[in-house]
Amino acid sequence: MQDSRLIALAAVLLILGFALGFTAARLHAGTPAPTAGQQPEAPEAAGGGSGSQAGGDILGWARRLGWDRLGSLSLDRSLSIPPAPWPVAVRHVAATAPAVVEPLVLETAVTSTAAPTATVVEVVEVGGAPGVYGSTNVQVEGVDEPDIVENNGTHVFLASGRIVEVYRAWPPSRLELAAVVDVADIVWRLAPPERLVLEAGGERRVIANVTRRVSVWGLMLPERGGLVVLAVDTPSPGLPPLQPRTWILVLDQQLRLRDAWSVEGFPVDARLAGDTVVAVASIWGGFVAPLGYRPGVGVEEWPAVVVGEAPVSTVLAFYRLDGGGHWAVSLAGTGPQAVYVAADGRTYIALSTREGTRLVLVELGEEGPRVAAEAVVPGRLGKQWQLDLYRGVLRVVTIVPEEGWRVDLYTFDADTLEELGSLRNITVREGIHGVRFLGPVLYLVTFRNIDPLFAIDLSDPANPRVLGYLEAPGFDEYLHPIGEEGLLGVGREGVRLRVTLYRLEKAVPRPVARLYLPPEDKPGGAWSPLLDPARGHRAFTMTPAGLLLLPVRVYSEGGHVEGVAVVRVDAAGGRLELLGVLEHRGALRATYIEAYAYTLAPGFDAALRVRAWSLETLEMVGEAPAPLANLTVSQLLAGFGEYLGKPVTVTGVYTGFMRGGGWLLSDPETDETLRVEGASPAVPLVLERPGAPRVYVSVRVLGYPLRGADGSPLLYAVHVETLKWGAG
Repeated sequence: MQDSRLIALAAVLLILGFALGFTAARLHAGTPAPTAGQQPEAPEAAGGGSGSQAGGDILGWARRLGWDRLGSLSLDRSLSIPPAPWPVAVRHVAATAPAVVEPLVLETAVTSTAAPTATVVEVVEVGGAPGVYGSTNVQVEGVDEPDIVENNGTHVFLASGRIVEVYRAWPPSRLELAAVVDVADIVWRLAPPERLVLEAGGERRVIANVTRRVSVWGLMLPERGGLVVLAVDTPSPGLPPLQPRTWILVLDQQLRLRDAWSVEGFPVDARLAGDTVVAVASIWGGFVAPLGYRPGVGVEEWPAVVVGEAPVSTVLAFYRLDGGGHWAVSLAGTGPQAVYVAADGRTYIALSTREGTRLVLVELGEEGPRVAAEAVVPGRLGKQWQLDLYRGVLRVVTIVPEEGWRVDLYTFDADTLEELGSLRNITVREGIHGVRFLGPVLYLVTFRNIDPLFAIDLSDPANPRVLGYLEAPGFDEYLHPIGEEGLLGVGREGVRLRVTLYRLEKAVPRPVARLYLPPEDKPGGAWSPLLDPARGHRAFTMTPAGLLLLPVRVYSEGGHVEGVAVVRVDAAGGRLELLGVLEHRGALRATYIEAYAYTLAPGFDAALRVRAWSLETLEMVGEAPAPLANLTVSQLLAGFGEYLGKPVTVTGVYTGFMRGGGWLLSDPETDETLRVEGASPAVPLVLERPGAPRVYVSVRVLGYPLRGADGSPLLYAVHVETLKWGAG
């Protein structure tokens, strides 16, 4: 009986841990989910046992200790304060963990203080130039939001898995890869190796070496130049006390690391207001232990602020680019729903609670952040557009699923969060889609039964009122102002993508033009990243000439087309005209510089990442990256230093996936092998099952030679072409 209980405990710990680690590694809001970089295992401790035998070790250890002794051990972590009950309103101290019984200790090795550098194709200056160019579509003017693409007028930055690709984009005829920033390598140099150790009765045993998968979560451009990179490293196994970490990396105009900071938790969202980065991370239990890096100083621990009695769920990290300080605020609740950062840096965050939604105002002063006010409203928020600040009034749209999916509107004093007014039961049994506050008017799209577009007057915050509404099939997921009297909606009608131009007559919308993809006379459907309710708006691009650049995938009887649709928006004439589609497989974003468009495909389904197009002729004028060499595995390994960080194609034979991530590419002539991360070949799963015939797949890989955390060579693949395959 006792053995069965021990076996059950060991099985639960291992299965839960590895499942949580695998699940967390695949989370990415608003962007593709490629295979990220993985840190190799930490070295064994002297006399500590092997972490590769986690299952057998923990089961044998449990038998010797006995069930009662195994369940009475506590959680600890080096470099942190001992476990204790959750504090209440404790300021300027590291957060603490609750008393728990997991018999695991996290050991952290000493890390090097050497400054990590980017893997650079050549010495490159990435300072922007004046001119007309696109930027990320954001909610608050002057407050940047993280996206997978950034554009500074001369260079385009593309986040893809563990790396950031930097392209020289101007002039478009010279479009080329300028640099590759290996973000995983930077994080591995900053984060020390870790391992989980079982401790009891004076005995210690390493049960698991910790590996961390690193991926780029988003990019932001500071006004001072350079680049802010948000990254996440996800630990495996996913057992307490391990947590994902959110990293803020600041690169200068030469792509050198200037500063770095991290907090525990998975990234949810972020903003860049002036010189202040505000990052939101989600965490459940565990620790909030900020780590910072400064050149010449190395890794340091930074102060945190803890608020609330419940286990920490949300971490707000504040980082000043001017060197003014780093802080972390921990907020209790179920989880973050939405965040709004004003141009002056005031941060409003909506948290889930049993009562509904808790609104918290956090202000950043000279001495750090403070919680200035809070309020609770019924219902919940699903997207950032449901929070808005206007002339000293915070406006909030909520939906209450428990009461028939009721939609409500509330207004609050922006400084005290005292309720000023409300408008309840705007509609019921409808879901919220498009939301846009334009001055004193709210435009609200719901969808399920009558699918209305509401116009609501908030000029008197104490007495909001409905001006009118428009009923129509389908819905708009995103609403964008066009001049002072126009509104553009992008959404769905059935399975088609729909673009609608509205004219605002006394603030009430009236549709004047609609465009469908595919056209109404052709069967089929379409998809666009703009349909993502959380971050789809960041894929919206409008040029000063009134051209909408809309990433699409259109499916019809004649096949399918992927790329960026170019739509002329004539607000004065009330017309929408499809000029054409800039074909680019896997394109998820578009931007522009002067009269040229750039389509960008960060996923692994496109060998060509960036294409440049004339917006006058819609003809392609450049594409990148161009491989510098076509190599075999042996040729790459022989000249690895020469090709480091440069785009190459490598031909070889796929010989199976590796434990812990990645796969092996072999040279059939010499039997030399190379580890590959990132994209992988399309191999039938039946051939990967135990006992199946060995798979031989000849492939051509486009990628960047990089190094693992242990310095070993690897190829980071951005595209894999299967030449032929078979089994034998």
